Amino acid sequence: MKHRKFKKEETAAGKLFSRVFRKIGDAFYSLSVAVHNILPKRKKPRNPKMSKVGEKVFYWAILVIPLIQFAIMYVAVNINSFLFAFQKYSYKEAAGTITETVEWVGFENFSKFITEIFGDSDMILRLKNSFIVYGVHLFIGTVFAILFAYYCYKGFRGTGFFRVTLMMPSIISSVILILIYKYVCELALPALFGIDPLLQGSDKKVFAVVVAYGVIMGFGSSVLMYSNAMSRIPDSLVEYARLEGCSAIREFFSITLPLSYPTIETFLIIGISAIFTDQANVFTFFDVGASTAVQTIGYYLYNVVYTTRGSMDRFPYAAAAGLTLTAVTIPVVMIARFFLDKLDKGVEF
Repeated sequence: MKHRKFKKEETAAGKLFSRVFRKIGDAFYSLSVAVHNILPKRKKPRNPKMSKVGEKVFYWAILVIPLIQFAIMYVAVNINSFLFAFQKYSYKEAAGTITETVEWVGFENFSKFITEIFGDSDMILRLKNSFIVYGVHLFIGTVFAILFAYYCYKGFRGTGFFRVTLMMPSIISSVILILIYKYVCELALPALFGIDPLLQGSDKKVFAVVVAYGVIMGFGSSVLMYSNAMSRIPDSLVEYARLEGCSAIREFFSITLPLSYPTIETFLIIGISAIFTDQANVFTFFDVGASTAVQTIGYYLYNVVYTTRGSMDRFPYAAAAGLTLTAVTIPVVMIARFFLDKLDKGVEF
């Protein structure tokens, strides 16, 4: 079959624009040539040692600012937090002058926190809420995220729309999203279905609504991460499985899930390490006035530091609590990683 050749016709306006842009391009090229001729030509360094010194100076000039920031914002902060845990701040006012006194109290702050975590009913409730948040994210968020990621990976209907929609929570500020979510729960849904506002009433209902927000908003990033891991699976392997009569369900359990397991394991370990630091967006929902029944350990410790940031008298207690929870989390994470590695079939591709 012969292909017809069509002659492209150009209008008078198009010819005019093409001439104008061509002249502008020629002018810029002539200007760049003139500047190149005026500037002195670079000479090759005669001494190779001086060249290496210049490269090292340039290298450290780039790294010096990030290294200073790391030393101040990470190393110094953590060292100071460690020292806080063994100190006590007290303030005395005399003749209109406030005097700050710092005392070394050993493990007093640790003892106080451990006593509260096991003996105070409010602390036990916060600890319980932290585990509930982690369990919901693990058994609902992770499972559905993997299944939906497989749906997007296979390119079923609506995949492009879902990818864009799931990416929105990563673009929009969490404060704005929570504000929209609160309006939906407080105004939109009650008006549509004639129900009571969801963020009012029993503490259990309010806590369930807050946890649901975390699952919904964390769903998008998890799906994108899992689907990206699945997209690395070789197409030849999937095509061979199809030729052998492998169904979509069998492909998911025998090929996709094992080859995506390293990414899944990473998310599981990160989730375990964040059990005691996750505040489940409670602060953004309720600021400092959240009910004890909806608080988590992460929210409580953040609130302790936030509300006393002017005096620092509660900083030592929060530092001791953080070190105690870290000492508990590290062996748990190592044990979980050991058993999760046992499930890894070690498939490489």
